[in-house]
Amino acid sequence: MNKKITLFILGLLCLNFFARAQSVKPDTSSHLRDTTELEEVQINAGYYTVKDRERTGSIARVTARTIEKQPVLNVLEALKGQMAGVDIQQRSGDPGGGFIIRIRGNNSLRSDANEPLYLINGVPFPATTINRGTSTQTGSNPLSTLDPAEIVSVEVLKDADATAIYGSRGSNGVVLITTKQGMVGKPQLQLNLSQGAGTISRFMDLLNTQQYVQLREEGFANSGVTKTSGNAYDLIVWDTTRYTDWQKLLLGGTAHTTRAEGNYSGGTENLRFLLGAGYQRQGSVYPADYAYQRGSTRLNLMQGKASDRFTMNLDLSMQSDVNTLPPISLTDQALTLPPDTPEPYLENGDLNWEGNTFSNPMAVFKETYRNASLGLNANLMVNYKIGLDWQFRVSSGYNIIRSNERTQFPTDAFNPASASINRVERSWNSYSAWIVEPQLAFDKKWGNGQIQALLGTSLQQSLTETTSLTASGFINDLLMDNIKMASTVSPTDYVQADYRYLAAFARVNYTYQARYIFNLTARRDGSSRFGPGHRWGNFGAVGATWLFGEEAWVKEHMPWLAFGKLRGSYGLTGSDQIANYGFLTTYKGSSGTASYLGAYLLPTRLANSDFRWESNKKLEGAVEMGALHDRLHVTAAWYRNRCGNQLVGYPLAAINGFTSVQYNLPAVLENSGWELELRANLIQHTNFQWAVRANYSMPSSKLLKYPGLAASSYNYTYRVGEPTNILKLFHYTGIDPNTGLYSMADLDGNGGYDSEDFYWIPRAPTRFGGLENSVQFKAFELSVFCQYDQRTRSNQVLFDYPGTQKNQPIAVLKRWQKPGDDTIIQQAMAASSDGANAYTYFTLSDAAYMTQRFMRISNVALAWNMPATWAHRLGCVSVRCGLEGQNLAVIGHFTVLDPETDYNQLPPLRTLTGSLQLTF
Repeated sequence: MNKKITLFILGLLCLNFFARAQSVKPDTSSHLRDTTELEEVQINAGYYTVKDRERTGSIARVTARTIEKQPVLNVLEALKGQMAGVDIQQRSGDPGGGFIIRIRGNNSLRSDANEPLYLINGVPFPATTINRGTSTQTGSNPLSTLDPAEIVSVEVLKDADATAIYGSRGSNGVVLITTKQGMVGKPQLQLNLSQGAGTISRFMDLLNTQQYVQLREEGFANSGVTKTSGNAYDLIVWDTTRYTDWQKLLLGGTAHTTRAEGNYSGGTENLRFLLGAGYQRQGSVYPADYAYQRGSTRLNLMQGKASDRFTMNLDLSMQSDVNTLPPISLTDQALTLPPDTPEPYLENGDLNWEGNTFSNPMAVFKETYRNASLGLNANLMVNYKIGLDWQFRVSSGYNIIRSNERTQFPTDAFNPASASINRVERSWNSYSAWIVEPQLAFDKKWGNGQIQALLGTSLQQSLTETTSLTASGFINDLLMDNIKMASTVSPTDYVQADYRYLAAFARVNYTYQARYIFNLTARRDGSSRFGPGHRWGNFGAVGATWLFGEEAWVKEHMPWLAFGKLRGSYGLTGSDQIANYGFLTTYKGSSGTASYLGAYLLPTRLANSDFRWESNKKLEGAVEMGALHDRLHVTAAWYRNRCGNQLVGYPLAAINGFTSVQYNLPAVLENSGWELELRANLIQHTNFQWAVRANYSMPSSKLLKYPGLAASSYNYTYRVGEPTNILKLFHYTGIDPNTGLYSMADLDGNGGYDSEDFYWIPRAPTRFGGLENSVQFKAFELSVFCQYDQRTRSNQVLFDYPGTQKNQPIAVLKRWQKPGDDTIIQQAMAASSDGANAYTYFTLSDAAYMTQRFMRISNVALAWNMPATWAHRLGCVSVRCGLEGQNLAVIGHFTVLDPETDYNQLPPLRTLTGSLQLTF
């Protein structure tokens, strides 16, 4: 007996599948075939759902099966390399650190206007941190507060057909996150427990004390400078026989991770529920008890079955996190501190300042940082059927985040020789948003065709508020929690931004003979970020799909083809990713330096109520094919996005008091490229299965036009007709045999180096992708995922010019020392402007960049499913044991700690985790 089951999840995800009643035998296999391959499974497209085989848009999907195998704090780390066209780079290995995500490139010339839209169960979620300060130098990411174990799927909408229904918010792509829901059945309790440890995967080879001292001595000799206790205290005052490996001391610890997560779910067709809670703690590699802690609770209620006239879905979740990591990165100090730097502590435990000769790196551990946040995410979906063909539903949501950030600088964190006094920096940040979206849906079959229509409106508002201050001069460090005890309290910032958004949208989809599909979407948006005369924008798209594999002539002449599909789309989206109140003149408060001036206002921005929406015209074509009974599936897609009407700073004469004003220019930025995807079930036997999944992206971009580019601030960044990642640099010609310093090509022949000697060079094309092999043998599962990346990055040969009071990589041993030396490292010089200038020219030359290719073994997961009879003896329904490794190795040539992060940032940690899943 077959039954059709429909699950409505928050009005955003609708799963239709057929369930067949059959006897169930004890079986520990979980089958590697992804559910997205099943014809009847539908995926989340935002306001509607669509079968994967019938979709007209470009939608990438990652399920909980992929996410759960990766012991990560932020779901974005689990998505790296998993989806074609979705470029994710991790900026720091610190827990809660930042990420850069770009969906098919940068659409705006402004670096802060390329973030995608995030929706969690249909509720907008901030793309950037709300904190004034940050837990790391690279910023934090709000998604760190979301437990990846709660996620059932992540869909990324990329092309116009998929994103146009989101209008101005979908220009940079849309990330849809759907959390787990209650299911029909006997109540079950599932517990997930894991314990892991993370370390730096590799250290750089740096100079030892003997090599460092020799380099410094040589630098003074070459510079002709006499050593004194002031300019050479590392050679005269310090003990030159001491050696400290600062990398291992500051970064050589072990970051322990603990995770406990559980959910209790079940119910009938009329009422399903899920109760969940989770806790995670991740330490740091620093020599202090720092940690990032996160807790969460969830409730999901689903009332009514699919055939009922009235259904309801309620989802509530609360997240809390506490971050105590220092607000700066210690990586730079770990790499550059001289190896003979004095011991950091005196015998009595106080900080050692060695006669005011160095900045003690351990001072940061005297400081206290704490950032605590609390968030609530709520969504209610109500659906009412009007007859057989019509449905009316209302989706509403509310999201609130509050954070309290505090950094304390006690007296003993400062050098006693300095004039610094103890102080506290405080920041209170809040973000709240609500959304209401009434929708009317129509679905009817007529003969050989089926029409689906959707009409809806969206009303949104968000409020962001930040208050910060500095309090100093406490009579005792123990009183620093009480601001009233400070001698001076100075407000440093207050920001309040109210954003309002109103939209109407529509969609019509027509399917003829189950193989010709047409999709039309339209949206009209209104945003409070534009002036009164330009607040409304119109957007839309058209998409089409031809399932040519269903044609009779294809089945006759190509019997090997199990699936064939051509799809294409074209449309217009927009962007309102600009500052609030940007069309108004804004001011900031300030205090006079003299008492008689008092408080006053300073203008910070000129008004321009005439600027308008950026527009993004998206074009895509793709082919999807499956063979060998769809065991081999290949997708190839080509896209082109042209973003115009760019909102940039228009240059002004200095007499205006401002260097620029926000303005629309007819500049056009083009992103295009190819995306390839492969899915293959190579072996499918009862006891052994082997599956392969791969993706590869080849993006490119160029500036098509930019009137007035020469007079703008982008003159040294872009060039019309050239790729946007082009570089304007000096041409490095080698080491000058006479001076032993870096030399550049003097293109204008004036005898010096200046901006006229720059020339344009293209960077290597960016390429990225991923490859996963999954093997299952009886009760054992093994998966290996590798991430590939190619792009031009900084060639960090040195940290400064040779001879300064900084440690250096051992590559400096090959420096120029005498005429005839063939090397790329200039001679050592101490306190030399010539050496410093030559090094600066080198960092601005083509020699300072390199094409970097690497393959990261991102994840290895081994799992064993205990036989059901064994599990039952333990009182469990099922037991699953696992061992996971994250960031195990990086294969490639690079000189820094990790090729993905900047040299002075903590790299992603190599993590080993043991896990246990119990179901009762």
